[in-house]
Amino acid sequence: MIELFGIAIHEPDVALTDLALAVESALFAWLLRARGARRTLRTLLVALFVALAASSLLGALFHAFFPAKAAAASGRAMWLLVTGAIGGVAAVLWLLDALLLGGERAVRRALPLAGLYLAGFMAVIAFVDDSYATVIVFYLPPLLLLTGIAAVRVLRERSTTWALVLAGLLLSFAAAAAQFLGVALHPRYFNANAVYHVVQGIALAVLFVGFRRTLP
Repeated sequence: MIELFGIAIHEPDVALTDLALAVESALFAWLLRARGARRTLRTLLVALFVALAASSLLGALFHAFFPAKAAAASGRAMWLLVTGAIGGVAAVLWLLDALLLGGERAVRRALPLAGLYLAGFMAVIAFVDDSYATVIVFYLPPLLLLTGIAAVRVLRERSTTWALVLAGLLLSFAAAAAQFLGVALHPRYFNANAVYHVVQGIALAVLFVGFRRTLP
């Protein structure tokens, strides 16, 4: 814990790296502003980075100001907001998958399904199991599908653009693996969650470059 302007900040390494992810994601969303050609793809990419920014910002607040985590009522309320934002990321990923596989018509068909997916996710988190493992179970399928789509594009098209997207996704998985394995630079001052945020920041930068190159 550190004090900043008289305010106690718990887990500063995790909170500050999460905040950096939020700023990075918000910047990418602004740079991808949904206008011009391929508007649906732009809109979904902006929505993706906005949802990532929201989940990171809420995560930073959760780690910084709720030391009891979800064990306290206020911490549980904040955790529901964090997981809701992550669920939003998953829903956008499903729509992005639909667009890449079936075009804009598929997105329109998938929109209510993505909404139901998010609602189901939040119901499970609120009433059944609010563990991080449950979050991963819901978040992983659309991410795996997007990784598969990118891999097929790379193999079929020999595309350096999609190779960048694939590299960003694989880096994201590497970040999650490092977090799961507890890879830390220091157990107190830079733990596994902070390392995850740093590697994830690199992954998002590579993803941003790749996705931006898909747009005219």
